[in-house]
Amino acid sequence: AALSACGLKLLPVFGTGFPSEARALLTLVVAPLSEEVFFRAWLLSAFARNGGAANLAIIVSAGLYGLYVVPLSSVLNGTTGGDGPALLLLYEALGGFLAYLFQRSGGSLPLVVVTHCTFNLAVALLATQVPVLV
Repeated sequence: AALSACGLKLLPVFGTGFPSEARALLTLVVAPLSEEVFFRAWLLSAFARNGGAANLAIIVSAGLYGLYVVPLSSVLNGTTGGDGPALLLLYEALGGFLAYLFQRSGGSLPLVVVTHCTFNLAVALLATQVPVLV
């Protein structure tokens, strides 16, 4: 919200209300679950199985996750509204945090899925500009 006040448009625009039921289900359940299974459970485990360094696994996982959410082509073409680099950095930071959390928790997939769902819910609520607590 503070970055948006500075002119960076990092939040998706859903309009004045919460997204449709299908979009909400995709954003709040399906995407976090599938992304965490791939980027944290599978990718980080593959690094560990092959003797990769834990810190390198976090960096690679975070970078790939950021590029998955905000493709480099959209950043270079300016289709993210001009805030592509900041948006890419935000999602790389989220990916790094979730990877760190996954590793530090001993591989707790439910923990990172719930954390990811909570992040997406917070972003959706901020983007809808619907007052949550009055």
